[in-house]
Amino acid sequence: MSEKVIPKQNPDFVMAEYEEDVLLYNIVKEEYLTVSATAILIWQLCDGIRSQDEIVELLKDSYPDAGEAIESDVQEFMDYVSENGGITFS
Repeated sequence: MSEKVIPKQNPDFVMAEYEEDVLLYNIVKEEYLTVSATAILIWQLCDGIRSQDEIVELLKDSYPDAGEAIESDVQEFMDYVSENGGITFS
């Protein structure tokens, strides 16, 4: 990861809950990504200001028992959502 990698939400995506699922819904394409409730926290931190490294550190500070799994979870989320157009990087 690089300190310069700054994820930003695509404004075409909104968070929605449907039954027991959490979705990132693309309002333009009318498509959705199913994500975990935990992933929504990562999504909310993708504000175009915080770097990916800063997001990882915030989550590690908030959830110290999760340890090193946080870094891989954040990376997997970023890969999945960016491949589907939900976030961009600057």
